[in-house]
Amino acid sequence: ITAGVSLGIVTSLLFGSWVYEKLKGNRKTRSRRAIFIISLCALNLLIASLLYYYTTSIFSQSADSYLNLIESNEESENRQIKTLTIIGSLLYLLGFASGYPFYVPQSLFAVEDASDAATVVGCGECVQSVLGAAVLLTAQHYAIGADGTTSWLTIWGAIVMAAGSGLVLMIAFMYASIKGTKHKTA
Repeated sequence: ITAGVSLGIVTSLLFGSWVYEKLKGNRKTRSRRAIFIISLCALNLLIASLLYYYTTSIFSQSADSYLNLIESNEESENRQIKTLTIIGSLLYLLGFASGYPFYVPQSLFAVEDASDAATVVGCGECVQSVLGAAVLLTAQHYAIGADGTTSWLTIWGAIVMAAGSGLVLMIAFMYASIKGTKHKTA
């Protein structure tokens, strides 16, 4: 099921490159491309929030109801298939919504502006990786209880916060493209 995230990322990159080719050119299409990227970030936040909500609903069920998800009778097997389908679909969509916005905009910015922006973008991606690792490490520290159990709500909460931050930062990054002006480089 978790391979759905990777499949979503690959699909996102392929679909995003097709959209990029369609929207390449003048300022108006740059603005549309920026809105496309921001829309994917908003979808990422929505899907992460849905996964958080779905996880909350699973773990807030009574013990008997939760055990029905793992029993083996025909009714519970149908429920298991439905649950796995929903989670698998949401994980695929999470990968789809995060793949293109995470990998492509910074690289395009560096190529289009053809200045020292590539160095800045490289350093920015390094900082982004360190911050991402720090957030997940912190979430892991708080998510694993003293008895060794994992709180998925804490992990999904951290992912939702990261997705929200990503949306805000992408809007700030793409603001110049939406307004129809070029990014200013130092």
